[in-house]
Amino acid sequence: MGTALRQEVKGLGIKVIMIHPGAVKTNFDNVAIKTLDKIDYPDDYKPLMKGFREYIIQSYETCPGPESTVKDMVHAGTARKPKAIYDTTGQARIMKRLIKWLNSSLLDRIVLSMYSRPSHV
Repeated sequence: MGTALRQEVKGLGIKVIMIHPGAVKTNFDNVAIKTLDKIDYPDDYKPLMKGFREYIIQSYETCPGPESTVKDMVHAGTARKPKAIYDTTGQARIMKRLIKWLNSSLLDRIVLSMYSRPSHV
């Protein structure tokens, strides 16, 4: 959507810059987990969402702080010629490469397997 918006408004002199942070140590994980825990999922969906919940918890335990994202946001807002997309964490850069290199079927299998790993939490 960001790419489409950037293309649509370029002729109006508006720059659209996308920041892709991935997981960053903030309070967002707590908010997300509390929100997930309030939802009454259908029985068939519960195992996937349990795995997704555990994946979020594990991701936020090892993710970086906001410094690299803040640095890129400042650069994007102050640079004469900012990049169109900033992938601010290793997780965001890896996901971008996976999306680029893998067909959607393989990518889906990899992502879904991340949500079905045994819990270490």
